[in-house]
Amino acid sequence: MKKLILILVCLCSLAAFDAFAQLRKFDTTDFAYKTKDDYGTWSEWSDWEDSDLLVTLDFSKKKIAIYSGRYQVFNVTSYSKKPEKDSDGGQQIKLSCIDEEDIRCTIRLRTEKSGNKQLYVDYADLIYVYNVKERK
Repeated sequence: MKKLILILVCLCSLAAFDAFAQLRKFDTTDFAYKTKDDYGTWSEWSDWEDSDLLVTLDFSKKKIAIYSGRYQVFNVTSYSKKPEKDSDGGQQIKLSCIDEEDIRCTIRLRTEKSGNKQLYVDYADLIYVYNVKERK
Protein backbone atom coordinates (compact mmCIF):
# COMPACT_ATOMS: atom_id res chain seq x y z
CA MET A 1 0.00 0.00 0.00
CA LYS A 2 2.84 2.40 0.87
CA LYS A 3 4.46 1.74 -2.52
CA LEU A 4 1.19 2.54 -4.31
CA ILE A 5 0.83 5.83 -2.42
CA LEU A 6 4.46 6.72 -3.19
CA ILE A 7 3.93 6.00 -6.89
CA LEU A 8 0.76 8.14 -6.96
CA VAL A 9 2.54 11.02 -5.23
CA CYS A 10 5.41 10.83 -7.75
CA LEU A 11 3.02 10.74 -10.71
CA CYS A 12 1.07 13.73 -9.40
CA SER A 13 4.32 15.64 -8.87
CA LEU A 14 5.44 14.90 -12.43
CA ALA A 15 2.07 15.94 -13.84
CA ALA A 16 2.20 19.22 -11.91
CA PHE A 17 5.76 19.87 -13.15
CA ASP A 18 4.73 19.12 -16.75
CA ALA A 19 1.80 21.55 -16.55
CA PHE A 20 4.13 24.22 -15.15
CA ALA A 21 6.62 23.64 -17.97
CA GLN A 22 3.89 24.34 -20.54
CA LEU A 23 4.06 28.09 -19.81
CA ARG A 24 7.13 29.93 -21.12
CA LYS A 25 7.79 33.62 -20.45
CA PHE A 26 9.94 36.02 -22.45
CA ASP A 27 10.96 39.66 -22.15
CA THR A 28 11.28 41.74 -25.29
CA THR A 29 14.35 43.91 -25.77
CA ASP A 30 13.82 45.46 -29.23
CA PHE A 31 11.04 45.93 -31.76
CA ALA A 32 10.89 46.58 -35.53
CA TYR A 33 8.19 46.43 -38.21
CA LYS A 34 7.44 46.75 -41.91
CA THR A 35 4.21 47.35 -43.80
CA LYS A 36 2.75 46.59 -47.22
CA ASP A 37 1.35 49.48 -49.26
CA ASP A 38 -1.76 49.51 -51.46
CA TYR A 39 0.34 48.28 -54.41
CA GLY A 40 1.59 45.20 -52.56
CA THR A 41 5.12 46.49 -51.98
CA TRP A 42 6.75 45.92 -48.60
CA SER A 43 8.51 48.82 -46.89
CA GLU A 44 12.02 48.49 -45.52
CA TRP A 45 12.30 47.36 -41.90
CA SER A 46 11.94 50.21 -39.42
CA ASP A 47 14.84 51.06 -37.14
CA TRP A 48 14.98 48.94 -33.99
CA GLU A 49 13.24 50.55 -31.03
CA ASP A 50 13.75 49.64 -27.37
CA SER A 51 11.03 47.41 -26.01
CA ASP A 52 10.34 45.99 -22.55
CA LEU A 53 7.25 43.78 -22.74
CA LEU A 54 6.24 40.41 -21.36
CA VAL A 55 5.37 37.64 -23.83
CA THR A 56 3.86 34.36 -22.66
CA LEU A 57 3.58 31.13 -24.62
CA ASP A 58 1.01 28.85 -22.99
CA PHE A 59 1.32 25.54 -24.80
CA SER A 60 -1.36 23.79 -22.75
CA LYS A 61 -3.96 26.44 -23.67
CA LYS A 62 -2.54 27.04 -27.17
CA LYS A 63 -2.32 30.78 -26.53
CA ILE A 64 0.32 33.44 -27.00
CA ALA A 65 -0.02 36.78 -25.23
CA ILE A 66 1.93 39.99 -25.75
CA TYR A 67 1.51 42.44 -22.88
CA SER A 68 1.88 45.68 -24.84
CA GLY A 69 -0.08 48.93 -24.51
CA ARG A 70 -2.88 46.93 -26.11
CA TYR A 71 -3.01 43.40 -24.67
CA GLN A 72 -2.70 41.00 -27.61
CA VAL A 73 -3.88 37.39 -27.44
CA PHE A 74 -3.35 34.85 -30.21
CA ASN A 75 -5.07 31.46 -30.34
CA VAL A 76 -2.86 28.84 -31.99
CA THR A 77 -4.77 26.78 -34.57
CA SER A 78 -1.84 24.70 -35.89
CA TYR A 79 1.94 24.65 -35.83
CA SER A 80 4.94 22.99 -37.43
CA LYS A 81 6.13 19.98 -35.46
CA LYS A 82 9.81 20.44 -36.32
CA PRO A 83 11.92 23.59 -36.69
CA GLU A 84 12.56 24.69 -40.28
CA LYS A 85 15.83 26.17 -41.49
CA ASP A 86 15.45 29.68 -42.88
CA SER A 87 17.42 31.52 -45.56
CA ASP A 88 19.75 33.15 -42.99
CA GLY A 89 20.84 29.85 -41.45
CA GLY A 90 18.60 30.15 -38.40
CA GLN A 91 15.73 27.90 -37.40
CA GLN A 92 12.08 28.72 -36.84
CA ILE A 93 8.79 27.20 -35.85
CA LYS A 94 5.64 28.58 -37.49
CA LEU A 95 2.33 28.80 -35.67
CA SER A 96 -0.93 29.59 -37.45
CA CYS A 97 -3.00 31.84 -35.20
CA ILE A 98 -6.15 33.89 -34.89
CA ASP A 99 -5.92 37.13 -32.93
CA GLU A 100 -8.51 38.64 -30.59
CA GLU A 101 -10.20 40.37 -33.57
CA ASP A 102 -10.52 37.02 -35.44
CA ILE A 103 -7.81 37.98 -37.95
CA ARG A 104 -5.53 35.20 -39.15
CA CYS A 105 -1.79 35.61 -38.76
CA THR A 106 1.37 33.55 -38.47
CA ILE A 107 3.70 33.72 -35.49
CA ARG A 108 7.26 32.60 -36.04
CA LEU A 109 9.52 31.65 -33.15
CA ARG A 110 12.99 32.08 -34.61
CA THR A 111 16.49 31.40 -33.35
CA GLU A 112 19.30 33.02 -35.33
CA LYS A 113 22.62 31.29 -35.92
CA SER A 114 24.07 33.58 -33.24
CA GLY A 115 21.56 32.25 -30.69
CA ASN A 116 19.47 35.46 -30.62
CA LYS A 117 15.75 34.62 -30.26
CA GLN A 118 13.01 36.48 -32.09
CA LEU A 119 9.23 36.44 -32.23
CA TYR A 120 7.66 37.52 -35.54
CA VAL A 121 3.97 38.32 -36.00
CA ASP A 122 3.05 38.17 -39.71
CA TYR A 123 -0.18 39.66 -41.04
CA ALA A 124 -1.08 40.12 -44.71
CA ASP A 125 -0.06 43.81 -44.62
CA LEU A 126 2.09 44.13 -41.48
CA ILE A 127 5.00 42.23 -39.96
CA TYR A 128 6.53 43.05 -36.61
CA VAL A 129 9.35 41.39 -34.76
CA TYR A 130 10.62 41.39 -31.19
CA ASN A 131 14.04 40.31 -29.99
CA VAL A 132 13.29 38.24 -26.90
CA LYS A 133 15.07 36.68 -23.94
CA GLU A 134 13.56 33.89 -21.90
CA ARG A 135 12.72 34.74 -18.30
CA LYS A 136 14.41 32.55 -15.73
